[in-house]
Amino acid sequence: MNVVDHPERAPNRDRGPTFSSHLSAGDKLVHYEVLSLLGKGGMGEVYRARDTPLKRDVALRVLPAAFLRDPDRMARFQWEVEVLASVDHPNIGHIHGIVDSQDSRGLVHRRISTWRKA
Repeated sequence: MNVVDHPERAPNRDRGPTFSSHLSAGDKLVHYEVLSLLGKGGMGEVYRARDTPLKRDVALRVLPAAFLRDPDRMARFQWEVEVLASVDHPNIGHIHGIVDSQDSRGLVHRRISTWRKA
């Protein structure tokens, strides 16, 4: 399946999310403590966070607030979570769970470090 056969799936660069980082180092989302912002993309912001009960670093992807009111975006998010949970590959972060709070929804997965010592 590709965008030629399914143009409705083509990325729409004009309607991408506009948001600024709403979490800062030290903020908590459920029991995850935000350590730093790793990046921003079409499906939200990704943070390096600390899973405080299990004492491990994780990647925490938080959806933009506007997505929470968009049933199509939430369906895509749910589909993506289910697909990622079914994959077992060393280069794909294992899913640890979904985070829900009153004004945020996110995905928690294994943080994969891209830095390698030469």
